[in-house]
Amino acid sequence: MRYTEFKYKMFRLELKLEVPSHTTAAAIEEGWKLKEDSSAPRYSTMESLKDAREV
Repeated sequence: MRYTEFKYKMFRLELKLEVPSHTTAAAIEEGWKLKEDSSAPRYSTMESLKDAREV
């Protein structure tokens, strides 16, 4: 994981926030878009998801 450090004005306080990788950030963004897309398939159980993916 990458970390981003912030400094605020004259304070020596440093905050380290965990920043997701580009791949993770893209997957999160895709998930939010799918959530809003009413035509995207929905699965109520893990079994139905596996059946749809033929796993």
